[in-house]
Amino acid sequence: MSVIDLDHASICVHGRTVLSDITISIGQGEFIGVLGPNGSGKTTLMRTLLGLLEPSRGTVRVFGRPPTRSDAQIGYVPQVRSVTARYARCPVESDSVCCLRRPSLVRRGFCCLTSR
Repeated sequence: MSVIDLDHASICVHGRTVLSDITISIGQGEFIGVLGPNGSGKTTLMRTLLGLLEPSRGTVRVFGRPPTRSDAQIGYVPQVRSVTARYARCPVESDSVCCLRRPSLVRRGFCCLTSR
């Protein structure tokens, strides 16, 4: 089963074509890396898969349907240069901030921040 399908997809941002005629199929269980220099379209591709941008041509499908904002089946963790600096003056422990709604994740070691 394909999880992500782009079929001759082109994506434009502010009238400029950033990605042109992309065709790719990524199956369940496959892992890929998206590499390229600044301005090559990596973020545009991610925004399209998250439903934040629509293709100007072709089709994009995630789990067999066009991607939509806030799809509960898609998880995305953006790159952040310094997470710890953001919470350096936080009055509670970082573990509490990160996993406040899911304390069981802290016990299993799935917390994204540590105060240590």
